[in-house]
Amino acid sequence: MTILSPNLVHKLCLAIATVGVLSVSQGAWACENPQISGYERVDCLSEGLAWIYKNGKFGFIDKTGKVVTAPQYDFAWGFSEGLAAVQKDDKWGFIDKTGKVVTAPQYDWVDSFNEGLAVVQKDDKWGFIDKIGKIVIALQYDGASSFYEGLALVQKNGKWGFIDKTGKIVIALQYDLAWSFSEDLALVKKDNKWSFIDKTGKVIIPLQYDNAYDFNEGLALVKKDGKYGFIDKIGKVVVIPQYDFAWNFSEGLARVKKDGKYGFIDKIGKVVVIPQYDFAWNFSEGLA
Repeated sequence: MTILSPNLVHKLCLAIATVGVLSVSQGAWACENPQISGYERVDCLSEGLAWIYKNGKFGFIDKTGKVVTAPQYDFAWGFSEGLAAVQKDDKWGFIDKTGKVVTAPQYDWVDSFNEGLAVVQKDDKWGFIDKIGKIVIALQYDGASSFYEGLALVQKNGKWGFIDKTGKIVIALQYDLAWSFSEDLALVKKDNKWSFIDKTGKVIIPLQYDNAYDFNEGLALVKKDGKYGFIDKIGKVVVIPQYDFAWNFSEGLARVKKDGKYGFIDKIGKVVVIPQYDFAWNFSEGLA
């Protein structure tokens, strides 16, 4: 598995969005769009507001189409926990839902708020701020990701570990690669071996798979000898690797691909929808 550094991931996301995948909400993913014309792009509503794009600038409207923040920013993310990340003159900050600047654009990069804190970058160092813009964890790391389940991934001198919201190192920086916690387990790589650890750093599931992904709905997707299956939280194989590809469970069913066709299986591996479709999306609100 290849895990990109947060910095590279962020830059890739920005580049992709800038070149035209701004209208993703109008394509594959279902979302609620304000029905309004006059803009080049209108995003999905996020916490009641949607960003708009016109003449190279971003702003925000509400669900009725009323302009809340006039287009003035070079880039913007959707609202998360009441605040939206905005970019102006190559610097990032945050605004609230009235358009008031809460954190002046000053960072080289930011991520959206999650669990009350936002990861920020300046001069190639990463740290965290709170919702009033106060730095609560000093910009000292070479890489970092948002908080999930109370812990955040941080990197220094090429090694990854986990900190809590006070900045205390909870799991020593020792891993070559790592994912954030999901359902109380995190996937980490050390000495060229992948394993799942708990929030104390204890290895819960040592892995012998070519690839593995986060737990979702109690199961994790794994790959062995080019085929995909699922394991549970004690490492037991629930679905034998047999599919050409598979995706995380959603509403109790997982999308799988076999011989070029898509279908769905349940959590014991029973085929619920025989692979027969040229393409399929995950189930959402009972439909796929």
